[in-house]
Amino acid sequence: MKIVISTFILLFFCYCTTQDKQPSNILIVDKTLRKNLQIKKLNNQKEVFNFNEKMNNDTLRKKTSGVIYRSYKDESLESSKWNNCRSMVDDGFFGKKGSLIIKIGLFNGIGGSGFNIVVDKNIYAIKPYLSECSTDPKNKKTYKTIYQELVLDKPKYKTGDSLFGKIKFKIIEQNMYEKKGHIAEGYFRSLVE
Repeated sequence: MKIVISTFILLFFCYCTTQDKQPSNILIVDKTLRKNLQIKKLNNQKEVFNFNEKMNNDTLRKKTSGVIYRSYKDESLESSKWNNCRSMVDDGFFGKKGSLIIKIGLFNGIGGSGFNIVVDKNIYAIKPYLSECSTDPKNKKTYKTIYQELVLDKPKYKTGDSLFGKIKFKIIEQNMYEKKGHIAEGYFRSLVE
């Protein structure tokens, strides 16, 4: 009888822990990432610049993002490869000083869309965004992560370092007006500012 009860308790414990399991937010490090064929393919493509960068940058610069990012609600689907990657070490202005901030998206002068990744030590958080001139401050958003994976070529970066990465995620955004899904997958690179 003790064996039956012990087995039941063990099975119940295993069932409960798998039901509540959250997607991992621990950074994966792959030092060979910079040699990946998908990253090398970016050398043959032109960079996509943000609105405020076009005047100040070399138009022959190589592409920084091969990430396909989709934001959708209901049955409509919007797909974009028209984004870039920018990264910086936070000086404390955006959050915690020393954190790595990776921005993948595009700013067109009116607004922007994409997602930010904040990496602190070996833990990361992904937050999709859509910014427009007229936002409703009462419209609070919540996010539920279905799955996520972030791979970088190093565990820590400083200003001037080259960064190579791979991302994959699905996040559900809920606000007072709608429910929207965000999915992304692909490779990216950047010079850390």
